Amino acid sequence: MRRRLVTIATATSLLLCAATVAINVWSYRAAAMWEYGHVVSKSEVDQFGFVISRGSLVLARGTLNVRPDDESTDALLRSKSGTIRRVFDPPPQMSPEVEFAGFGVTHNRVGGPDVLALRNEYFVPLWAVSSLFALLPLSWVRRRASKK
Repeated sequence: MRRRLVTIATATSLLLCAATVAINVWSYRAAAMWEYGHVVSKSEVDQFGFVISRGSLVLARGTLNVRPDDESTDALLRSKSGTIRRVFDPPPQMSPEVEFAGFGVTHNRVGGPDVLALRNEYFVPLWAVSSLFALLPLSWVRRRASKK
């Protein structure tokens, strides 16, 4: 039973590795963004999302604060809540403030008299994700080869 479970986990990991490589190639032709916004109060929206672009997976989290006495506040908050999916062709150039081997982080603060937006973005290169998924199949092949 344990051998079968390891084999199933290895096959799943190999499929995820192949899918990540395919997404990595696709990400240089187009980009995709998914965002989700949740209204916390009358003046605040929490936003979560991720972007796949130019060989990177960008995880983002932010907060949008608006002044509650404005008439258009409710419409603005409703427009930022829910799920949004966009595809860009060609993909936008996104670059982190601090970067090492494709990993990076960006902290953005954009503000005006009525709106304050805080957003943190964490960059993970897709080569690292596919390498992580490839570890289990490689160890399985190595173990099989050493038995012969």
